[in-house]
Parts: sequence; structure tokens; C-alpha cells
Amino acid sequence: MAFTVKLSSLATQHIEEAYSWIQETNPGALDKWFNGITNAFNP
Repeated sequence: MAFTVKLSSLATQHIEEAYSWIQETNPGALDKWFNGITNAFNP
């Protein structure tokens, strides 16, 4: 069964903040993190 996920503006803001933080602190992990979160919402 498929579900539609709608992110709130606060959730989107938190994801963007996490992206920026990972980019600054561990850029080598950014692609893996981004792919993981993208796949979590678009399996």
C-alpha cells in the first residue's frame, strides 16, 4: 500500500538545517544522508 507524505514547513526547515550542518561537518556523508532521507519519503 502506498502512502503520500506531506512535510510540514517546520519539517522541511529541519531537513534543510540538517543538510547544511552535515555539509559543514562531514561533507563526505552528505550524499549518503541525502539519498537515505529521499528514499525514506519516496520508496
